[in-house]
Amino acid sequence: MINIRPHRDRVLLELIPGDNISAGGLLIPDNAKKKYIRQARVVRIADDCKAPLIPGQTVYAVWNAGVPVELGAEHETRLIKSEDIWAVGKFQPKA
Repeated sequence: MINIRPHRDRVLLELIPGDNISAGGLLIPDNAKKKYIRQARVVRIADDCKAPLIPGQTVYAVWNAGVPVELGAEHETRLIKSEDIWAVGKFQPKA
């Protein structure tokens, strides 16, 4: 993996893949999902970022607002502004 350091208020996030199987057992392709807020893991934070984030933390962010970054990682990575992170922590879906 390439070492990069985000600048200003940017955060490097890695997508946490979601469930691709519907309740009826059908496979849902990524392009059919209409999720703009995605669950991701914080990889790296800019030195002057004021958001209280730490690497490895789970966040929910506006995924389409970010810029894709090719790092050779297993999952998709994006560089986004810290203001596009809407929530921090893992959440359990309603049963």
